[in-house]
Amino acid sequence: TLSDTGFLLSLRAFVNIILLLIIIPIFSHILVKYLHLSSRAKDLLLARASVIILVIGALFIAASPTIGLTILGIIVWTLGTGFVGLIRSVITTFVDQQHIGRLYAAVSVVETTASLIAGPLLGALYTWGLKWKGQWIGLPFYCLAGITFISSIGVFTFSYFEEKKASNESDTLGAEERETVGSV
Repeated sequence: TLSDTGFLLSLRAFVNIILLLIIIPIFSHILVKYLHLSSRAKDLLLARASVIILVIGALFIAASPTIGLTILGIIVWTLGTGFVGLIRSVITTFVDQQHIGRLYAAVSVVETTASLIAGPLLGALYTWGLKWKGQWIGLPFYCLAGITFISSIGVFTFSYFEEKKASNESDTLGAEERETVGSV
């Protein structure tokens, strides 16, 4: 019913508040104070954990045969919603201060475009799932899990590209030093 849906939205909002006010700050503090991670490394680690939780939560919702398990899936999925803020924090570290506004504007355009596409697509997937019945009812969340998994590839390969860039920069510096020493 509509009142039950309202309850689920309230539950999701409550879990999101707990996540943003308690869980992420506690883990952030532990990672910085005790594991001595930089702000970027801490945010990247938390973003990776969040995206895994998002995928697991979407799969849990999709495969849940009862409303109780669906509610549990929604709670798990909501615990991963810190991903967006954490990724924004990570990408902000790569931009000069004067370009952060442009970066956020670009991110907002991409998010809005994705919402324009996702809304009707998820609605169509849900309609197909209802027609096909059974386990297919969770079709939108299976697709959501797949899309989230694909986006997680970028988050998990991020450090590889950073190491590659640092390696290329050190190779360039090493070649310049060898040329300088050879010419002396």
